[in-house]
Amino acid sequence: DYFANGLPKADVFVVPTGSGVCLSGIVNCLHHAGLNCRVVGVCTRSVVSVRRVVERYCTTALCAGFAVDLMSGEKTSPMPFPGHVFWEGQAWGWLTANIKSLPKRVCFINLGRHDDQQN
Repeated sequence: DYFANGLPKADVFVVPTGSGVCLSGIVNCLHHAGLNCRVVGVCTRSVVSVRRVVERYCTTALCAGFAVDLMSGEKTSPMPFPGHVFWEGQAWGWLTANIKSLPKRVCFINLGRHDDQQN
C-alpha cells in the first residue's frame, strides 16, 4: 500500500500510463521526496500526447533533470498479480522484455484497476 507505506527505494519505477496525469503525479512525488531515480511510463496512448501532459504538469522535476522515459506499450503479458490486462499488462510486458537491461532495484507500480472493475 503506497499511501500507508510510501514508495520503496528503487533505481527505476515502471508505471502503466494512459493520459499521463497519474504518471505526472508520481514523478512530482518522487522528485519532491528527493529520490534520484528513473521513471519509465509505458504508454497505452500516443507517446507524443503523454509527453505534452508530463511537460505541462512536471516542469519543476523536468527542469531539475529528473529522468522520465516514455515507451510505447505494445505487447501484453500475463501478470503474477491482479491488474488490468491492457494497462498493467502492457507495462508488465515491457518490463519483462527489458528487465535484463535495467538496474537491480525496479519498482512496478500497479495503479490498481482490475478487469472485473471495467463496468
